[in-house]
Amino acid sequence: MLLSTLMALGLTAGGSAGPTAQDGLLLCAKIERNVRALIDWTTTECQFGTNADGGFDLILVSSQPVFSVEASRKAWMLVAIAATAEATRTSSTRTGQLVMTDRNLVADRKGYAIDTAAARSIQGRMKRDELALDDALAEIGDALRTYKVKP
Repeated sequence: MLLSTLMALGLTAGGSAGPTAQDGLLLCAKIERNVRALIDWTTTECQFGTNADGGFDLILVSSQPVFSVEASRKAWMLVAIAATAEATRTSSTRTGQLVMTDRNLVADRKGYAIDTAAARSIQGRMKRDELALDDALAEIGDALRTYKVKP
């Protein structure tokens, strides 16, 4: 199912000029572990694909319709972004964007994307108590783009 999701979103598995598939699997395992430690009411799966810069784009898919309710959307996205930021900050694997979606949005071929550099900036400032929760959510909202899945 995840491979078909990955392919539906237009992402492909790692290429020879960039990071390896093992790099992507390790990065995704860290992200999944961090999300699952804080969010136990949905299963979050991570996939990766190569991007034009030779790094990875990441996709997180929630098994529950987290985007259907504002409170669950905010909670899940905040944790997903923080987990991705932490994992990518400690990894040498280059990343470009994080696409977040749930099973309902995948069916509609839709997700929301944020640059991983923006995710790291927001998470880092929150971790250092330089950014309040409401301000972080506002920055996330400003940085998010609707991700249209290619047919």
